[in-house]
Amino acid sequence: MFMDNVLTIASTKLPADLIAAAEAGELEPNDVTDASSSWCWAAGQGTSTAGDLAVWGKALAEGGVLGKEMQKIRMDSLRPADPDNPDSAQYGLAIAKFGELYGHTGELPGFNSFMGYDPGNDLTLVVWTNLAPAADGRDPATSIARALIGELYGG
Repeated sequence: MFMDNVLTIASTKLPADLIAAAEAGELEPNDVTDASSSWCWAAGQGTSTAGDLAVWGKALAEGGVLGKEMQKIRMDSLRPADPDNPDSAQYGLAIAKFGELYGHTGELPGFNSFMGYDPGNDLTLVVWTNLAPAADGRDPATSIARALIGELYGG
């Protein structure tokens, strides 16, 4: 995490001078190793492994979490994140679709994750990073996942 809440009021992207310093290696991210995530309620109360996230992602996509009727409502809720681009990532009731993968992202200061499951290919992708957001405001795990999805699916 390169910034604090004051710098992120208007944008998650650092000001140009700080981006240049980060790119030059002159600005190090803040160390949040010992920070308590208790302030974020349920979002910070779970501890899991990459294997746990793989199991959870598959359950989200295949209906292992909800009953059949509610799972149908959840999957039918998916809409393009960019209404002007029907091929963009989709988001619905606590589930997203990135290409063929269904899943979710997560973020706390200093940590970022992506999990996705493709039921058609029985493929699971989990990405964890220990930086969020990056100096340019992007989510590192999502950026890495996007590149991996492009490689996996030839996009």
